[in-house]
Amino acid sequence: MRLQFLNILLLFLLFGCSNQKPIEIANAPVGVWSNDSIKKYFKDSIALSHPADQLDLSDSLNNFAYFSKRFFSHIKSKNLSEPLIYSFEEPYIDTTSISKDKKWFRIIINPCFSIPYCITAERIENDTKLTTKMTNGFGCYYPGFLTFTNIQYKPDSLYNSISRKLEKSNFWDFTNDTTCAKILDGEFWTVEAIENGKYKLITLHSPDFCSSQQAKSIVDIVDKLRDLTKLNEFIDVKMKTINKVIPSK
Repeated sequence: MRLQFLNILLLFLLFGCSNQKPIEIANAPVGVWSNDSIKKYFKDSIALSHPADQLDLSDSLNNFAYFSKRFFSHIKSKNLSEPLIYSFEEPYIDTTSISKDKKWFRIIINPCFSIPYCITAERIENDTKLTTKMTNGFGCYYPGFLTFTNIQYKPDSLYNSISRKLEKSNFWDFTNDTTCAKILDGEFWTVEAIENGKYKLITLHSPDFCSSQQAKSIVDIVDKLRDLTKLNEFIDVKMKTINKVIPSK
C-alpha cells in the first residue's frame, strides 16, 4: 500500500506541476510511466521539436534515441531509434520473435519539406489489409504525431503480387542502395517485410529519382500502393491544413 501511494505521489509530482520542465523528470523510474504518459511526453517534448533542439541532449529524455532506449530497450529492433515509427503508432519489429505465419510489408517515407507517411500491406486470410497513415510532421525537420489513418481491405492477390515482386527483385538479399546518396534533401525510405519467418529491413534515398534496377522494383510496389490508397489526394488536403512553418529554436 505504501509503495502504491508513493507511485501515485510521484506521478502527481511529475505531471501535476505545469511549470516543471520535461528535462527534470528524465530520471523517473520506467515502471512509473504508463503508455499514455509516454505518448504524451513524446507529443509534448519531441514530436514537434526542431532538430537543433536535440543537439547536446544525448543523455536527455528529449532526445528520441535516448527516449526509445529508455522505454523500449526490451524490443530487439534494428531501427529502434527511428522516431517516425513511434509517430505512426506502428510496431517496432522484434527480430527475436518473427512469426512464421506473418505476411507483411511496410514502407515509411520521410520526404523533406512535406508530410511523412506510412503504408502497410498485410495478408490476413483471403484479404490484404492496406493501412495508410500520416502525421502532422514536416519531413526532415520533425516527425509529428499520428493525425490520419485510413484502412482498406483488398483481395489477397494484392499482397501476393507484392510478395512475387519482392522475390523476383531478390529483396531478401538486398543491400542498402547508395546510388542516390549525394542527392541533397529528397526522400528517405524505410522498407520492411516479413514472410516465412524472415524479416528484412532496407533504407533507400530518393529512389523515385535515381536508383539501381533492384531498387526500382521497390518503387514499382510503392507506386501501386500510393495509387490504390489515393495517397496523393490525402496529402494535398493535409498540406492545406497544417502549419508548414518550421518551428523556431
